[in-house]
Amino acid sequence: MKNYFKEIRNIENEREELIREYKEAEYLFYTSDSIHMKNEMRLNMLDIQSKLDDLQFEEEQANECLMNMVNQGIMI
Repeated sequence: MKNYFKEIRNIENEREELIREYKEAEYLFYTSDSIHMKNEMRLNMLDIQSKLDDLQFEEEQANECLMNMVNQGIMI
């Protein structure tokens, strides 16, 4: 059960890092004059968004497992 809490904490930390990366890419996208740089940042932002979606799914899975354990009366 403690592993699920660790997993959720790791997911939250990874999400925070990805959000920082996304904000940086977004800033570079809007401040860049180069069309090549804008395309690179757009692709980077899409990749980060995909990773964030994957993390959301993993977090939902971990929370669901925790709720099942709680509902079954397994002690934390």
